[in-house]
Amino acid sequence: MSNRALFILLAAGSGQRYGAYKPMVKLAGRPLIYWSLKRISEQARSVAGVVVALPSGWTWRRLERAGAVPGRFSWQPVVVRGGSTRFESLKNCLKAIRQNPSVWADFVFVHDAARPLWPSVWIPRMLASLGKNPSASGVAPLVPVRETVKSVNGKMSTLDRREYLRASQTPQLVRLKDFTRALAVCSPRTNFLDEAQILELAGLRVLPFEGYFGNIKVTYPVDTAMLEGLLRSSHAHRSGV
Repeated sequence: MSNRALFILLAAGSGQRYGAYKPMVKLAGRPLIYWSLKRISEQARSVAGVVVALPSGWTWRRLERAGAVPGRFSWQPVVVRGGSTRFESLKNCLKAIRQNPSVWADFVFVHDAARPLWPSVWIPRMLASLGKNPSASGVAPLVPVRETVKSVNGKMSTLDRREYLRASQTPQLVRLKDFTRALAVCSPRTNFLDEAQILELAGLRVLPFEGYFGNIKVTYPVDTAMLEGLLRSSHAHRSGV
C-alpha cells in the first residue's frame, strides 16, 4: 500500500450559526484554516496533494494574502468552488480529482476546516491502520460520548452511551475506489453526516481510530474561546510552565 494520500479540506460553509465565515475566524492570531494547513504541512511525506473547497470569491491567493497559508507550503492546491452543503462541496472535490490525474491517489483524507487542532500524526497512523487491514475501506476517529444522551422521538428515553455510543470526528480516511463505489450505491440520498456513513450504508467496513477531545469543531463563538484555552495550555506545557 502507498503511504501517501490526497487531502481534501472542506472550507466552504457559510458559518450561519457562528455568524461569520469560520475558516477566517482568528485563533491565536491566525485564521482557523491556517491550523489545518499547518498540520498537513507537518506530514508532507504522507500527503500526495491537497484539494480545498472554498466559497465563491475565495482563491488560494486570497488565503495567502490573509495570512491563512503556512510559509513554504509544499503543494499548489486544487481549489474547488464549494456547494450549498458539506456533501455538495465534497462531491465537487471528488469531481476535480477525477478530472485531474496529477492529483490522483488511492487514498483520500477528508477534513472539515472548522476543526483546527487535530494531531498531525494521525495522517501516517491512519494510513498505517488501513494498510494493515486490506478488507477495510476507511478509518474514522471517534471519542466516547461524555454526556448522558436522550432520545426524544415521541417518548423520551435514555441511550446507554457507555456501551456503544461514540462521537465522530475528522479527518476521515477512505480508499478512493471503494468510496466512489459506495457513493454510487447510495446515490438516491442527497446528504450524509460524514464519509464513514457513506461507506457503512454500502456495507463496507470502517475502522475506528482513537480520537482526541481537543479536536473541537468550531460551531459557535464559545468554541473558539475553548480552543484558545487549549492552545495556551499546550504552549505552557511545552515551555515547562
